[in-house]
Amino acid sequence: WWETVVQAENQAQGRDRIHFTINFLWQLWKARNNQIFEHKVTKGRGIVQTVQQEWLEFEKANET
Repeated sequence: WWETVVQAENQAQGRDRIHFTINFLWQLWKARNNQIFEHKVTKGRGIVQTVQQEWLEFEKANET
């Protein structure tokens, strides 16, 4: 699956797809760690909202 993600770079908006996928996986990892180590459960909707918020911040930071 990672090879498919990396190959997306050659497609339209490929770098955005890669950045979004990495952000999504990172948020999943953080939610998993919060559940295991902090006993805090984040529902799927909360993870998706965080991904969206961070993506918008990423796009804004890279506007030029």
